[in-house]
Amino acid sequence: MSETGIPKEGDVRRAFPVGADVEVIVQEIDAAGRRIRLSAKAVAEAREAEEVREWTASNAAPPAEGSGTLADKLRSAFKSLEK
Repeated sequence: MSETGIPKEGDVRRAFPVGADVEVIVQEIDAAGRRIRLSAKAVAEAREAEEVREWTASNAAPPAEGSGTLADKLRSAFKSLEK
């Protein structure tokens, strides 16, 4: 029930009517017990995570002038000392 993605007080029969196509992710397969654990909630979470990644990538600010990692700064400082 926790993997349906509907609230506890929600109607499972209404959310998943017989014969409806449902997109799920296979969470676990128990061959010995002949059971498959599916998750509709995981599909929604995966979509949300992908949307966040896309938004973050599209709104990433270009690096400011003179910015860089500490390692880059130290390398350039040591190269200046070696010359």
